[in-house]
Amino acid sequence: MTYNADEKVSDQLYCTSFAAMNYWIAYKATGERAYLEDFVHTADYLVRIQVESPDAMIDGGWMRGFDYSLWEYYGSNADQGWNAYCLETGWTNAIIDMALGLFLTDDSFFEPKRA
Repeated sequence: MTYNADEKVSDQLYCTSFAAMNYWIAYKATGERAYLEDFVHTADYLVRIQVESPDAMIDGGWMRGFDYSLWEYYGSNADQGWNAYCLETGWTNAIIDMALGLFLTDDSFFEPKRA
């Protein structure tokens, strides 16, 4: 979820969101319990970092970056196109919602192979 083992920031736009979805798909495709465990850990983290706000437009969403050492949203001056309080609904939130939805419905995403 990070590019450096010492970094305490996760990127929900390109990394954590797709990791959750792909762990689930890998589990359904292979049956390997390790993928299911990875999905559960990633989904648990994502659920715990959801935005809690009285503003219904952002409540329950996910910000692009999260600093889990400080337990707050993160924005980097090296990423000028994004700020700490940015919800990318077409990428971050949609991918996480799809991952959680696939899990909740026990869907494999792909059609099962026919014998």
